[in-house]
Amino acid sequence: MEGYVPEPSRRPDDLEFWNKYVRVLSDKHNLPYTFPEVLSGGTWPVFSMGERYTIKFYPTYGMDGQLGKEGKVAFKEEVTAYDTLQYAPEDVTKAGLIPLLVAQGNFFSEDKPHYLFYIVTEYVTGIPVKQIVATGEKELGRDVVGSLAKELGNLVGRLHLLPKDDALDVSSHRWKEFLTFRYHNCYGDLKDKWKSMPAHFLDQLASYLPSDLDAFMRSGSLRFVHCDLIRDNVLLSPGMEDNGRWKISGLIDFGDARFGDPFYELAALHTNLFQCDKELLAQFVLGYGEGVAWLNKRNSKQEGEAADDQCRGFLRSDFVYRAMVFLLLYEFNQFQNLTKKRGIFVKFPHLKELGTLEELAQHLWDISAWVPGTA
Repeated sequence: MEGYVPEPSRRPDDLEFWNKYVRVLSDKHNLPYTFPEVLSGGTWPVFSMGERYTIKFYPTYGMDGQLGKEGKVAFKEEVTAYDTLQYAPEDVTKAGLIPLLVAQGNFFSEDKPHYLFYIVTEYVTGIPVKQIVATGEKELGRDVVGSLAKELGNLVGRLHLLPKDDALDVSSHRWKEFLTFRYHNCYGDLKDKWKSMPAHFLDQLASYLPSDLDAFMRSGSLRFVHCDLIRDNVLLSPGMEDNGRWKISGLIDFGDARFGDPFYELAALHTNLFQCDKELLAQFVLGYGEGVAWLNKRNSKQEGEAADDQCRGFLRSDFVYRAMVFLLLYEFNQFQNLTKKRGIFVKFPHLKELGTLEELAQHLWDISAWVPGTA
């Protein structure tokens, strides 16, 4: 398409610019057009087209102004994630709890030096948890919040059992490659890139992490994980029943999804979404077990055996250690971001005064009071 200027100044709020492309792709894919509204101004701009479709663009330049192959890679990985989501349980897809892919494409041929990839997905209704908290609607009641955490666990447990797709980090080799990279780079990230961990914890890092990473990975399983279950990506809405009780209405943004260990899912979920509330984490784990047990009853014997194995996935005596290791290896900074005023040590500064990583892990992850099988 003529007229596209691949420059970082094209921010999501430049709606006149992006609207040209929304019109063209609407015509191309026979989608009813409405003027786009901004949904996200992150690395890749995201728009809604009415309450029917969501459009995500992957331009040559990211919104951070960086030029490179990241957009093309992100596009291909997210498309393959949606290829996997099409196998989600029917009650999940019919209820609109996850977005399904409607269309995809690129405005330029592969041989051009710049590109503008896009995906169109079904619109998922609901309000992000982050927005609900920000607008003061957080007094939902402890019982309701606990119920929501358990409901989320049930949904995530079923999504974790989605079939493996050879195109999406499915093999143990790809997961090993990713985790080995994080294993060798987490110290530098925590110390120099993020500057987010006290020196005495950094000094213990090498001895705390597993000495045999291969054996550590073999002791887990390979499942479809969202990897970014933060307050922006979990949607709630008041239900039509039960006097308008809030319910989980959807999960969005599968751009970081991969096949990996289910414990990797807990890093962002516990520190960002649950704000390190261990009782909510316990409810999530209980709901997770119920979700895969439901699949155990529904599916064939072979699939049921897989569900049985996954149901026991979080009920293991090394729960605290395993969850802490994946938090340390997580690819995004969860410990301390002073610029954005978030992270574990920002919300709980007293935890920096603990003596060992083992103590820190117990404070963050010990849910044995609610779920005995995790200790």
